[in-house]
Amino acid sequence: MFPIHINRSVFDNFRTEVTAEHINRGERKHCGACPVALAFNEALEARKDEIGDNADAEIEADFLTLAFGANVFSREVQIPITGSLSEFIQYYDSGYSVPAGGEAYIEKWLDKDGDPHYRAGIDMPESWRKASGDK
Repeated sequence: MFPIHINRSVFDNFRTEVTAEHINRGERKHCGACPVALAFNEALEARKDEIGDNADAEIEADFLTLAFGANVFSREVQIPITGSLSEFIQYYDSGYSVPAGGEAYIEKWLDKDGDPHYRAGIDMPESWRKASGDK
């Protein structure tokens, strides 16, 4: 799934906070500039010693796309997103206010055969869950 030169364990419990600054700088309906993409890109930059330069994140309808490399040898990896992240993006892109303090993540999970897979999501603060009707 990940380029061979990247230690996958870096992404086993990859977490980053979506701050008020990310929300204020974010651009609605822009895959690479939404608040969650900005937070992931900041976290990727902080880990460039582990994953290399030129790592980039974009949030699309159903996937977090990570791009590694900036030449013909670059590689993209698509990681499915969870419902909470999809809901956050839909609210944001529709012009609604979204709270800071959510923790975006990439996590590893194992299927019934023990094969590893990854998914991306966001854990939202309690105030968001109450406002959105999520119990």
